[in-house]
Amino acid sequence: MPPGGARDSLRILTARGLRAFGDGCVSLLVPIYLLQLGFSALEIGAIVTSTLIGTALVTLWAGMVANRYSVRRLLLAAALLMIATGAGFAMTTAFWPLLLIAFVGTMNPTSGDASIFLPLEQAALAQTAGVEFIHVPYKGGGPAATALLGGEIEMMFEQTYAALPSIKAGKTRALAVTSDKRLPSLPNVSTMAELGYAGFEVLAWCGLAAPAGTPEPVVARWNELANAALRDPTQPSCLLPAVD
Repeated sequence: MPPGGARDSLRILTARGLRAFGDGCVSLLVPIYLLQLGFSALEIGAIVTSTLIGTALVTLWAGMVANRYSVRRLLLAAALLMIATGAGFAMTTAFWPLLLIAFVGTMNPTSGDASIFLPLEQAALAQTAGVEFIHVPYKGGGPAATALLGGEIEMMFEQTYAALPSIKAGKTRALAVTSDKRLPSLPNVSTMAELGYAGFEVLAWCGLAAPAGTPEPVVARWNELANAALRDPTQPSCLLPAVD
């Protein structure tokens, strides 16, 4: 890795982790906020859909042109656009202005990383690591995994629970894990740090959410059943990495 590359990579990955946490909060808080404003389920769905369409279009654009411009400036512009989007949501409560802000701005109302930052960060990471990647946008991990199996792409980052079945079946090969330690479910796969990319650590989590005001005994019971299912050795092996 070029001088300073590990430090820059750590900054990029730290920012990605913080943004992923923020996206998870937004995916829960935005619908609640819109409900409190008095919008119907149809209006909330329209605003969220507008956000996804606008973000998808700008993400596709970034994936195609990011290599032509300064990645630093594009990341800064994307951050300013996201700040402006949040300010717009805070400053207006009318449906049509919010619908327009959702489309023109950038906000991720999902629990996954589906935003303009993903292709830009991949380009920045490639620069700091001294390698070259071509970002190929897909509509989720499923289509991307299908493309990998079909030979359309050469590599991808995927969560363990989704990648494990094809790895165990010998259809794909795990090159590395992005956690700081090796995973019990893939004990023979090295971490990125072990391969020489110190500071490269990316973690993802999934959670169960209930509507606000759900009785505490119900939440406790769901928590008990979910944890029991995840730790049950008779359950499908694809669930086991969730408790690694």
